[in-house]
Amino acid sequence: MYGKWQEISILIDAAMNQNVDVLEINDEALTLVMMKVGDKYSIGEIFMPGMLLAAKTTKTATEILKPRLAKRTIDLEVDQKPERFVEAVKEYKPGVAGFSGLLIMKKLSRRR
Repeated sequence: MYGKWQEISILIDAAMNQNVDVLEINDEALTLVMMKVGDKYSIGEIFMPGMLLAAKTTKTATEILKPRLAKRTIDLEVDQKPERFVEAVKEYKPGVAGFSGLLIMKKLSRRR
């Protein structure tokens, strides 16, 4: 699925037509794919362009699923201190709070 950002709408519609639950698509497909992408990136099986393409696919899928999830998303943007998350929870008083760190870059050094 990572790299199919132009086809993701069709894939989601097909899953929904087969009565696959929206949360299952989100939690068991998108999340697992991004975890696999991160693992492959960390061992050098894929590189930054592939990871970015996977992230674009996941973002596109999330935008499609968002109205169907009936959840409110508050984007705190990037590079936030932990205190900002505490402030946001106090301010918005969510029943559930989720935090995401989708892309953490690190330099891989390899000796040949």
